[in-house]
Amino acid sequence: GSKLLKLERYTEVVEDINNCISYGGGDSKAYYRRAVAQQHLKALDKALKDSMEAVKIDPKNRAAIDLVMTVRKDIQNRKDLMTSTTGLVDEMLGSLRDEAAPVDKKTQAMKNLVNLTSSNAGCEKVLGKGGLKDILRYLHHEQLQYT
Repeated sequence: GSKLLKLERYTEVVEDINNCISYGGGDSKAYYRRAVAQQHLKALDKALKDSMEAVKIDPKNRAAIDLVMTVRKDIQNRKDLMTSTTGLVDEMLGSLRDEAAPVDKKTQAMKNLVNLTSSNAGCEKVLGKGGLKDILRYLHHEQLQYT
């Protein structure tokens, strides 16, 4: 796991350590390394769980203690972003632009974007990120399907 971590092959780190832990080799370093990989993969909840497990196994593991604090901050920052106008606009535009997203999810995203444009901040964010074009494209596409 440590060599793969240095090579920044995070998915492989997780797989390797999963195997190690499943065979009873779950020491503090293993959980710490998997937590670091999970953090890089943006799987923050898993990173927090693993870093806390590393601290539970070895309460003196300073790197794991620091990682718990860092991941908690990352989780809070993610929550803050998702509740901010920018985060909401990004999330809704992502859903609208996702070809694989279900129609009901796209429709809800489009409605949310239209609602966000009722405020100056929301309107600026939607327009600044090319959202009007996406809304119009979606409406045109849906109109063609129902005619």
